[in-house]
Amino acid sequence: MFAFALSSRLSFVAPYVYQEGVQRAGWYFAIYSLMAVGVRLVGGQVMDRIGLNRAIAPSLAVLAVGLALLAGTGRFGLLDVAAVIGGIGHGYLYPALSALVIARTPRASTGRSSSIYSSLYDLGAMAGPYLLGVVAVTIGYGQMFIVSGSIALAGAIFFVIAEPDTRLRVRN
Repeated sequence: MFAFALSSRLSFVAPYVYQEGVQRAGWYFAIYSLMAVGVRLVGGQVMDRIGLNRAIAPSLAVLAVGLALLAGTGRFGLLDVAAVIGGIGHGYLYPALSALVIARTPRASTGRSSSIYSSLYDLGAMAGPYLLGVVAVTIGYGQMFIVSGSIALAGAIFFVIAEPDTRLRVRN
């Protein structure tokens, strides 16, 4: 669900931004990337304190907000706000998911589970643009970003339901 939802950002931000009359789509990607990298540089301690499994649902929810805010592109600087929020969510989420897969895999199966995780990520990233493209053609780019954010939010909800220990507790 992460890669599927995220594919909307990679495939449709630039055409939507230009359609809405914003002539600087590159800034969105620059801000998003800076936030994602910055979070990874300083955020590892946060994930260590709260635990990987407790970081995933909130990170998916933050990413969902960043994706849904793209629907407001062209209004009140929401493109830049969406970049900041989406970058923060992505910056925490990707390493937390990867680390959780490795942490929960027996040592002898790490390569196999990492390959499966990467393949599922690639599948979502591959299917997302096609299916979300149909959504965009049917109801418009803005609404498609709301759908994309809803998919990420559904992933957060699913993780909370499926993961027995997602209550937010800080480790000492």
